[in-house]
Amino acid sequence: MWRGLGLGIALFFAQAAAATEIVDADYDSVRAALDGLADFETPATRGNYFFSHVAPFACADFGERFQGQAKRLVLVRPNMHEILGKEVAVPLRVIHSNDQTNLVLQWSRKDQTTRLLGLAPDRKAGEGAIAVQFHSPQSQFGFTYRGEIEFRASGSLQIHIYDEDGNLLAKRRKPVHRHGAYAFKTSDGRPIIAGVSLSNFDPEGVSYDDFVMSCQTLPMS
Repeated sequence: MWRGLGLGIALFFAQAAAATEIVDADYDSVRAALDGLADFETPATRGNYFFSHVAPFACADFGERFQGQAKRLVLVRPNMHEILGKEVAVPLRVIHSNDQTNLVLQWSRKDQTTRLLGLAPDRKAGEGAIAVQFHSPQSQFGFTYRGEIEFRASGSLQIHIYDEDGNLLAKRRKPVHRHGAYAFKTSDGRPIIAGVSLSNFDPEGVSYDDFVMSCQTLPMS
């Protein structure tokens, strides 16, 4: 009896989780609804700041990848890019490579803003991958980015979204424009999004202006 009851409860939660999907959302609507903003304007205001550790901003930690996540170098002419795999270790934990700096905050005189960029092994800014782990599970999040080629889509972003146990909730490929934004949410409003990794196939690289998230601990039901 108890074994049957336990299996029934496990099946119920498995079906509930399976019913939750990750769907595209409108960035402006998500931004208006959330209280957390990582805009990277400090500490690197009008300068460069290199990270050799996991960096906390707003209500998330930023690093190169997640523990157990494979990293490979791919030629996206003319540069080598870091591309992350979809499998990660349990539980989800953002990490930073010990042998090099992986992230840089860079001031853009042209756009008058500070951006976050991933560094490839040859220290090319914008060609490296980044991973973001939220301090509490999210029902929605978004980010803005900047490509480096004017007037046309020039490449793509590879986006992996995970829950706290390292399960892959969604994988997306999105086009990269000169300026853009993407946002995602759960189909039923359940806060199960724990992290996201970003790799790019844009020839000139990608930088990130803002990440928006909730800084509140949201109820699961």
